[in-house]
Amino acid sequence: MPSSGTDQYSVIDILDAKHVKADLPDIVKDNCSHLTPLQREKLLSLLLTYESLFDDTLGDWNRPPISIELKEGTKSYHDRPYRDYTRQP
Repeated sequence: MPSSGTDQYSVIDILDAKHVKADLPDIVKDNCSHLTPLQREKLLSLLLTYESLFDDTLGDWNRPPISIELKEGTKSYHDRPYRDYTRQP
């Protein structure tokens, strides 16, 4: 199947991106003012538990394949990943 021209830009964006580890305390502080202090503390604790997921490195899926069973009468749906149209290719 031939690739569309936009796929190339997505790969280039990923490869050229400046990868920086996420500053989780600052992110919670700057983006979660709608939460109570206790909720922010719990959220930060949860995020820090899985901090390795936010080190901005690409990795491999080292788990067994997954299977999702659909409810009877439903169809699976696949679409392109969300694209950030604010970034220029």
